[in-house]
Amino acid sequence: MQNRTYSKEHRFFIAPQWGRPINDQWSTGNVYGLTLNYFWSERMGVQATYVQGNLSNNEANDFLASNYGTGVRPNFGRFNSYYGVGYNIVPFYAKMSFWGKKIIYFDMSITPTLGMTTYDQVIRTGDRSKSAFTYGIDITQFFFFTNWFAVRADLKNQWHAEEVVRFYGNGTSTFTGEKIKDKTTQDTLFLLGLNFFF
Repeated sequence: MQNRTYSKEHRFFIAPQWGRPINDQWSTGNVYGLTLNYFWSERMGVQATYVQGNLSNNEANDFLASNYGTGVRPNFGRFNSYYGVGYNIVPFYAKMSFWGKKIIYFDMSITPTLGMTTYDQVIRTGDRSKSAFTYGIDITQFFFFTNWFAVRADLKNQWHAEEVVRFYGNGTSTFTGEKIKDKTTQDTLFLLGLNFFF
């Protein structure tokens, strides 16, 4: 094993992040995050993460409303925010040449996570906020440039229970906001960040 040019051992990381949801069927927009890491070795560490969504209806959602009336919307929940902790495992470390001149060092970590997701039940008369226990796994790539700076790319895969309610009811056989079912929802988020370590 070669010596690392940029060591993570016994160091703290802080990373502001920006990204987008990958698999949201009915919403579009940005997500913003902040992640803190501590590595006690080159292979192991912990993290704490907060992600805030800024999402709105996507084209498919707006198409239903504009073509079939304001009462026609899907019954869905919209990601609002997430906070959680994770255990970092770093099985891969490598370096690559950029145009034969610049050597870039990078790590890839796999991080099981636990946390809480807040989502909004989208209802015609006004959204309702709900929270749910969340488990997931992150795949993170770190690209090191100096002793104190790296760029990171995170692919976050998360699962939580969601209570699905009716967006709009007719007032006789169906009712606005009534529970339809429980389901497991997967949120996949891709974020880029600037990683400062000390």
